Amino acid sequence: MREEGSVLLAAVCSHHPGIRLAETRLLEEVFPDARVSAYSLGWAMLSDHSREPFDLILLSSDQIDITLREAVEAARNIASQTHVIIAAESRTLVFDGAQSLPCAIAERENGLREMLCALQSRRESDPDAAAPMLLMHDSGGRRRIPASDIRFIMASDHTLYCRTRSCGTLRMSMTMNEALRLLEPFGYIRTHRQYIVRIAEIRMMMPGERRAVMLYGGEQLPVSRGCVKAVMQAIDRHTRQVMRPDPFLVEQILESFTENCI
Repeated sequence: MREEGSVLLAAVCSHHPGIRLAETRLLEEVFPDARVSAYSLGWAMLSDHSREPFDLILLSSDQIDITLREAVEAARNIASQTHVIIAAESRTLVFDGAQSLPCAIAERENGLREMLCALQSRRESDPDAAAPMLLMHDSGGRRRIPASDIRFIMASDHTLYCRTRSCGTLRMSMTMNEALRLLEPFGYIRTHRQYIVRIAEIRMMMPGERRAVMLYGGEQLPVSRGCVKAVMQAIDRHTRQVMRPDPFLVEQILESFTENCI
């Protein structure tokens, strides 16, 4: 079984074999961890996307079986986190109104590579963008969401329930230890044998004898006796990091203060 988050799932869709091959190679060059699937028909791509959503979809402006609007809107409805890019020989060949769609548009010879490289740079530099994508389950089937969207995880009856910021409560098929090993590098901590919490979601440790943390959403989650010290240290580190002043801003304020006092 593939380790979640270790691969960027991408799709190339064009009825032209040469374009499919060239864009597949481009994606594999820019994204070393990419697993690229190529399609000649939009409906086939969307069918696979609904079963295991892609992180990135590269649509050709030469779609023939479905319109670009239908492809983009369907892809984003299946997985709102998916990046969709329309690739064209010229932006003038893309239909009027495409700019209003939830996607990017790039010319193959002038901008597509740069756009993909910028996306990869963001994945490498932004912790949230680099966070792994996790396969979740809900009443509508399966979807992949970024780990950074998870507020906390609760274990119940051998099932993990994930409270997310944008998708409500979803189910995850892995153990608590597996989830912690995957999420800990991205700012998560185990507060209890049944709970893993994103540190940034913790508002405070509850006062008094009750061992619990209050989240910014108002939830109060238990903290095991053995986890109290680690949780308090994690909250303290996060608070110090968030409250750390910007050295450049401090210098500017001091300069302004000095000038005003002279």
